[in-house]
Amino acid sequence: MRRRALGLLVIVGLLAAATIFRASADSTYAVQRGVVTSFDGTPIVYNYFTPAAASAATPVPLIMRTHGWGGTGETTAGGTLGKLLDNGYAVVTWDERGFGASGGEANVDDINLEGRDAAALLDVIAARPEILKESGDPVVGMTGGSYAGGIQLALASIDSRIDAIAPEITWNDLNRSLWQGDVIKLGWGELLYGAGLATAATGGFDPRSNTAGIQTGAYAPFIHEAEVKGASLGYPDQATKDAFGQKGLATYGNATRTVRVPTLLMQGKTDTLFDLNEAYANFKTVVANGAPAKLIAFCGGHAGCPSYNNDGPLARAHQDDAILAWFAKYLKGDTSVSTGAAVEWSLGNGTWQSGPGFPTAADPQGATIAEAQGSGSVVNPGALNQGENQGTAIAIADSSTSGQPDTLTIPVATAGTDEQVVGIGQVTGSITGVGSGTNLIFKLVDRESHRAINGQAATLRVDGPFTPDITRAFSVDLVGVAELLPAGHHLDLEVSTTGLPHATYRGAGVFTVAVDRVAVPVLPLG
Repeated sequence: MRRRALGLLVIVGLLAAATIFRASADSTYAVQRGVVTSFDGTPIVYNYFTPAAASAATPVPLIMRTHGWGGTGETTAGGTLGKLLDNGYAVVTWDERGFGASGGEANVDDINLEGRDAAALLDVIAARPEILKESGDPVVGMTGGSYAGGIQLALASIDSRIDAIAPEITWNDLNRSLWQGDVIKLGWGELLYGAGLATAATGGFDPRSNTAGIQTGAYAPFIHEAEVKGASLGYPDQATKDAFGQKGLATYGNATRTVRVPTLLMQGKTDTLFDLNEAYANFKTVVANGAPAKLIAFCGGHAGCPSYNNDGPLARAHQDDAILAWFAKYLKGDTSVSTGAAVEWSLGNGTWQSGPGFPTAADPQGATIAEAQGSGSVVNPGALNQGENQGTAIAIADSSTSGQPDTLTIPVATAGTDEQVVGIGQVTGSITGVGSGTNLIFKLVDRESHRAINGQAATLRVDGPFTPDITRAFSVDLVGVAELLPAGHHLDLEVSTTGLPHATYRGAGVFTVAVDRVAVPVLPLG
């Protein structure tokens, strides 16, 4: 479905633009490297690929595709980019501000900064004669993962020239992604801060690639402030949450700025940085706006796919096929193409399953809800413990050792036959005790496999001080999962006060946790 044309494009001459033409060693496509000056004078370096057949006489749709955090735009045509060229799309990649050869400060895909950079780049590339246009409006899609997914949601929210997007492993709300319930994912935070800092500072030095001249990229000040305050406090303060909260569709999406284009969301079910809840929140937003949406949950993502799963090898080819089908339908207008079910997920037995939606405790969508309750005591040992000392881990640990004092285990279900634990569960209850407060970490565990389902955990910080007469209620959405529970295996809920990837609540305490209801969607194996 095409929307009303934006109107006349901003002519290329309004932007300071330079292009270096470079022949490709592969005669099937050509590549050019250039730079555009964004709205605030920041130089943005790009790489523009065109299939050999693209011309003013035979124009092609354009795909915009950038990089992950701390990375740079692709300069060679392999992988997904190569498949897009082979299927008749022009592709532009670019270094986002603060990274690679581009200038400026990285602002975490801010809709008013990185979003406007991408729009300035589109002004230049979309005006080219070999880009397909309908009523003067360029036909444009976007792909890419993580940071390259966040920019798709941002640009599609402010620029009506975007016709379809395909974000992979990206976020909806960074305040949930980075510190759900105010519990910092310490391992991920330290890794991301350090990894991006080096490339931001040095990426524009290389004279072989600094098309815009020497650039010393950097982080915006709020990123440094968040690192220092998080390390000192052990939790995100309000200023940090205000800053990061502006960078996701959960916050900037509103009546005038939101995603209303066909959106293919691909999320790693074992991704402990951006989990399935993030993708499902984006999915629901697009559907509520009346646009087609699809969600694919695969084994992989930022934390990778565990070696004991047989569905990891299925992911990339399945995603590429889905991207090509999505763009064939929504960019090329091929109505004969089927994009499949609204939601698909892989299982560790190497099979793909599908359904009309992603089950939740509130909206089972055909799933059975396994329910349980229970209570018990947990100890928060304070800051200097295993969780804090090993907080640089980026994957969730397997199930806790039986009798561990920081963990309560509640049996939830026993699989009579092979079943699927699929969807987003919920836990409600209360906590009492003595102490300054604690973190609560919720994991669904396959007891016989000694593994947290998909390596995932939900978190909540519960502040005190607590005395015996104080009770605090809680309600937490569990992390979305999609996994096989073999016949005879037991599904447990573990509630812990510490976890390897998370910062630990600073201050000891002893608490009683009462789980009034844990609700988990379960489906028969299809």
